[in-house]
Amino acid sequence: HMIDRRMLMASGLAFSATAAFAAELAPDPKRAAIDALPLPPGFNGAFAYAKGGTIAHARYVGMADIEAGKAVTPATQFKWGSASKWLASVAVLRLAEQKRLSLDAPITTYLPDFRHDTGEQVLLKHVLSNTSGIPDLLTRQLGNEPELRTSTASAAAIVARFGGGDLTFVPGEGWDYAAINWAIV
Repeated sequence: HMIDRRMLMASGLAFSATAAFAAELAPDPKRAAIDALPLPPGFNGAFAYAKGGTIAHARYVGMADIEAGKAVTPATQFKWGSASKWLASVAVLRLAEQKRLSLDAPITTYLPDFRHDTGEQVLLKHVLSNTSGIPDLLTRQLGNEPELRTSTASAAAIVARFGGGDLTFVPGEGWDYAAINWAIV
């Protein structure tokens, strides 16, 4: 039997489709690692990895709202709280590495509306390391305004409202875990 062009093309297409299908079914070690990750009892959250700016695989675990019986889904919003500080730090350090920011620049370089008498003394590295001396008027106000915890106000608005106090110590010479530092960052 001779193989004609149609049979050859059909065979090639079938082979290509089979190869593509097999590639989709091929085990992905990252997916397998995420799916096999042992989690503590009662864990609620999500894990994902991205490739080329797109989430390649995600794993959703547990309950987003235990009382309502709602599971964690791709639409679940998580409150990061202080966990976002390391992301902000990495972003700032990356920008410093690219020479787009300077850790030794006064914060007024980047926030020209900040109070100048204190802002000229406080360097970017001070707010990153909680050694700015800027009083944490934000945290102090939380008792009177608990709704600040869920505020959608911009960082600039928060800094304008709560970043203007007199320094409590010379920048770099003390330490205070202050939420206002992170609004500034």
